[in-house]
Amino acid sequence: MTRAFCLAHRYAKMEAGQEKRPAENELALKAVHFSKRMRWETPLNLLLVATAFALHVFWLFQLHWHQPNHRHTIQEMAFLSAAILSLANCARYSSLLSLAEFNLPQKKPKQGIFHQMSEAIFGSFSNESLEDIDQWKTGHHSWDEKTYELAHRAVTLRALLEFYSSLPAKMPHFDPARHKTSDIVRQVIIPMSRQSPYGDCAAAMVLMGGREILPDRMVTHSWSNHFAHLVASVVADALELPSYESVLARLEAQEMLALKSELYWKKKLDTAYWICCFSINQHAGICGYVPPDLQDPVTHALPKACSCKHPKHWSDSEPLKDGQSVDCEMNKFDNMMDCIFSLNPECSQLIAVDIQFNLFTRAWCVAEIHQAQQMYMPQRMIIFSEENLKREEVWLHHLKVQEMKASNPADAKFILSKIDDPRQFDADLQQLIFGTGGLVQACHMGFERMSLLGAVAQKGFDRQRTMDFVVCVYN
Repeated sequence: MTRAFCLAHRYAKMEAGQEKRPAENELALKAVHFSKRMRWETPLNLLLVATAFALHVFWLFQLHWHQPNHRHTIQEMAFLSAAILSLANCARYSSLLSLAEFNLPQKKPKQGIFHQMSEAIFGSFSNESLEDIDQWKTGHHSWDEKTYELAHRAVTLRALLEFYSSLPAKMPHFDPARHKTSDIVRQVIIPMSRQSPYGDCAAAMVLMGGREILPDRMVTHSWSNHFAHLVASVVADALELPSYESVLARLEAQEMLALKSELYWKKKLDTAYWICCFSINQHAGICGYVPPDLQDPVTHALPKACSCKHPKHWSDSEPLKDGQSVDCEMNKFDNMMDCIFSLNPECSQLIAVDIQFNLFTRAWCVAEIHQAQQMYMPQRMIIFSEENLKREEVWLHHLKVQEMKASNPADAKFILSKIDDPRQFDADLQQLIFGTGGLVQACHMGFERMSLLGAVAQKGFDRQRTMDFVVCVYN
């Protein structure tokens, strides 16, 4: 086995020196790092395996089976402890073999030219703003207090999966293939968060038992997406997969335990995600009115509106700050992202894309994506499948900011009013999506990285065999 990893390291290193394409070269470099480590991990762990079994056998022979009240000696306990530690390290080695992931050094992304939106709507950002955790504050006490409160309403992946598993009980007609996020919000999230122990509150407070949690991921998604796809996108992010198609089957009840076990060993269950449908208090906004087009796709019934007495705060509700409501929770995504990134510089953005790619037609979704770019917040796009991406890429080239929509038409008008040159805005948007290092290119590279170490080593081996054959012919 050690010889195999030595050969793999040799050929992977050769392949890394020959490959010119960025994605292939990165894969080869990761293979070099992995095989280099495994060259010394393998003999060490095989030695520990032998040691563990030897100590265990020796301990068994030292047992005094005929003396039921015998108290183990220090020597016997030392043998047992050493055997347990050796076996535990073997488990670590097995985990390394199956779950190892090496992240290569990343270059700091170049700042784009997309300033109209980030400066006019979100304000400008600099490296100094990340050095002072209070730099995100606007100076308006009530506004900043609400922003800070919003920033600490994340839910863990563990809580999200428990919520998803409970859907059949809370919503017996739940169909993962038909129900959208908006359906879950109206029929489950709003009722479960009404008159909770924490009052009429955000669902995140109920799921997290009132705990305030700062997120590790800021999730940008569309409510028109299937809720199962949203959850699968989050799981795919935790599993470091570029797409979520393969994850959907694992969300079924009979597969959930195995999925949770894998996430547990990957130490991902406590990763915190900020997801607006859970993190925004729906009782402070939309709960009292149900649009007639939100009929349930299975029962065809219109969900009942919530009758709670919680005050409703819209973007124009008083009191106002610069024309925006201070108490509204749906108009502070810009300041909230700044707050989150200032308090947790390791936070990144997860862009959970629906099959139709409608996310890129939503004004606030695009605004969040560009906000994250201007803040140098790491971004990752998760899609349904590689074939789906190739099929939808064509129309993405024709995105127009003036055609983007928002749930509240006033929000779309607000964004458009801040854009002096829509054509330049569209050009900058295309650069972010399709340019070098853009979202689509990164997604394609994610699929290419799924190739295994053996594939890279095989290519290097084949290259070496070809060279040896040429040398042999000429000699």
